[in-house]
Amino acid sequence: MERTFKEALRHRRSYYALAPESPIDDTRIEEIVRFAIKHVPSAFNSQSTRAVLLLHEHHDELWKIVKRTLRAIVPE
Repeated sequence: MERTFKEALRHRRSYYALAPESPIDDTRIEEIVRFAIKHVPSAFNSQSTRAVLLLHEHHDELWKIVKRTLRAIVPE
């Protein structure tokens, strides 16, 4: 059976394993993010995009805050 485009989108999934280590150096990640923010098109070429890059313990702390916040407002 051949799927339609909408059916393919509806059933699309990405399966991959995430790990706390990155094969890319932190400096390179920052360089990529800076480049993307500067060169990706924006409305009226305003370049108003901002990003927060959290690495290592700062990344872990953000997700701890998210989990605490969600536990308080989302039922089990």
